[in-house]
Amino acid sequence: MKAFIICAYALLAFTALPLQAHAQDGILTKANITAYLKQSNEILEGNAGKFSPAEVQSYLEKHLTGNFLYQDSVTTNLGPFGSGTEVLRYDRDQYINDILANIHSVEKVQSRIRVGEIQIGGNGQKARVTYSMEAQMQAQNDQLSALSSSGKNLSFSIDASSDCITILNWSQSQGAIQSEQLVCKSNATMNIPREFNPFQN
Repeated sequence: MKAFIICAYALLAFTALPLQAHAQDGILTKANITAYLKQSNEILEGNAGKFSPAEVQSYLEKHLTGNFLYQDSVTTNLGPFGSGTEVLRYDRDQYINDILANIHSVEKVQSRIRVGEIQIGGNGQKARVTYSMEAQMQAQNDQLSALSSSGKNLSFSIDASSDCITILNWSQSQGAIQSEQLVCKSNATMNIPREFNPFQN
């Protein structure tokens, strides 16, 4: 189940990446960066689970640099089952593979994003952006269902929040914004069903 929680955060962080590149003049501005972040957040809410794996993979390969790094310190609260913190560090391939493995595991996503400081340099070719996100989502996980005392497939809700810093580049060759680095500090509360039995073999 720990791996699923990690991937749920990767999916959440995925929303912070621009889904379309409209900077026709080939430079980054505060206006188009803010629009990208908010647009992608809206797309996640309306289309979670509706993109095919091939579409997601194609998008990520276009919008992540070859040396992309995702790092997150995730604190998870499981209520009566305790809490813990995991420090995650994914390279480009690991990030893509984990998102593809879990892209249809969350639904009913409601999220809010607040864009903080935007620093643009390199003649509009590079930007450092801070933002925070809050989200609620419904999730289903085979590992959790296997520990159900009822034997039924279980779904559960996740309340999550993240504070992130992302480094964005404008790629002339791709004609698109690319993310070079995404570093977050996140918290999640999982509302575990009563049927969950962590001590079941």
